[in-house]
Amino acid sequence: MKRLTGKVNQDSGYRDFFARQYLGRMNEDGDRFRLTLEREHAFYADTIRKLGLGK
Repeated sequence: MKRLTGKVNQDSGYRDFFARQYLGRMNEDGDRFRLTLEREHAFYADTIRKLGLGK
């Protein structure tokens, strides 16, 4: 799978699309990707709580 994501990330059309959308790209696999998502979730959950936007 990592080979496929690495190949996709090298495609200029793919990179340009993400750049136009102001989105970052990730080239991580399995456990590293899961840890990144967990970290992001915790950050945004805390931010939402601090801003009083949660239910």
